[in-house]
Amino acid sequence: MLNLKTITLIILTTSLFSCKSSKLITTREDYTKLHLDFKSNDIFIIDERTNISEEDDIKLPVFSLPKQNYDFHPKLNKDYKNIIINTIRENSDSNSQNNSKITVFILDAKKDFSATLFAEKELVAIKLKLVIEMNGDQSEIVESAEFYRKSMDINYKKFEKLFRRSLKEVAYNALKKTKS
Repeated sequence: MLNLKTITLIILTTSLFSCKSSKLITTREDYTKLHLDFKSNDIFIIDERTNISEEDDIKLPVFSLPKQNYDFHPKLNKDYKNIIINTIRENSDSNSQNNSKITVFILDAKKDFSATLFAEKELVAIKLKLVIEMNGDQSEIVESAEFYRKSMDINYKKFEKLFRRSLKEVAYNALKKTKS
């Protein structure tokens, strides 16, 4: 049987360990402007997911238990759409002679919460298909990624920040592929 001193030591050790691993696990790119040679006047975003959650946000437990797991598929609100649209506009050239029609299909976008005995984990998975129609040609790029963060106590604000950053990063990485 564990005594109070041993239990306290275990809790302190895990708290210190989890604080060191609570950074966002993303590529941390600076998002250098891509200067893509097209105007992006017509941008459409189509959500093709069939499993969109009804709630406004993921329900995080006050106290988590090992093996708890919650999947949440947020509605594609105006802010999320603007993140994608602004990422495209920031990286295209408004003075270009190449007019384009861009359609972004949301194939997957989810927040996932899970817990173990010593930590909570937030995971964001994003999958987009970017279709660019320009000068009679059409190109399609599919880009996806998962990003996660571990902590002793996950909160809504950091989870939302991870989701928004992930949307931007996946959209940006899809645009980068158009250059190659």
